[in-house]
Amino acid sequence: MTKLSALEEIRALLVQGGWVLFPIFLIGLFAWILLFERYFVYRRAKSRGEHGMFATLRRSISDAVSLGRNAVDNSLKLATHAYDVEFDKAFPTISVCASLAPMLGLLGTVSGMVHVFRTIQLFGFGNPVLIADGISEALLTTQAGLLVSFPIVLANNQLLNRLNNLKAKCWKEALQFENEQLSVEEK
Repeated sequence: MTKLSALEEIRALLVQGGWVLFPIFLIGLFAWILLFERYFVYRRAKSRGEHGMFATLRRSISDAVSLGRNAVDNSLKLATHAYDVEFDKAFPTISVCASLAPMLGLLGTVSGMVHVFRTIQLFGFGNPVLIADGISEALLTTQAGLLVSFPIVLANNQLLNRLNNLKAKCWKEALQFENEQLSVEEK
């Protein structure tokens, strides 16, 4: 299959599926862009370098250890809160995109069925090819909405689980580091 014929196939599919396929495609693309961006935020936070989450928590502890336990706890909570805000930025939008795709697919289904009934009204049941166009539109949009939504939901949940595990791990390591630093400071 050549590049041109693949583009022609995609164009034919979009025409056959009706106008609703284009917003479904755009919503899916937007959600995947957000997911990849969130994944890179996760990778940066997971790193053990100076921009990683544990290094940031460690710095906040080191900076406040001379001020006492309450200052360290407050500094640690502030740094953790900043990461929580950074992590949670796009996830509600991704979830909305994953929810909208099947809804748009349903809208395409209704649009296709309206097309079918309009064709039946104008031409009767005599020409199944005309009826098949509306049914095809209905089925393609439903399929597209579900095919866009499922992988987004799975990827979103996977990334959220990874982030939650990272936060728990870094919090545990930060508390251990805090105890070490405060015990050294008290001596």
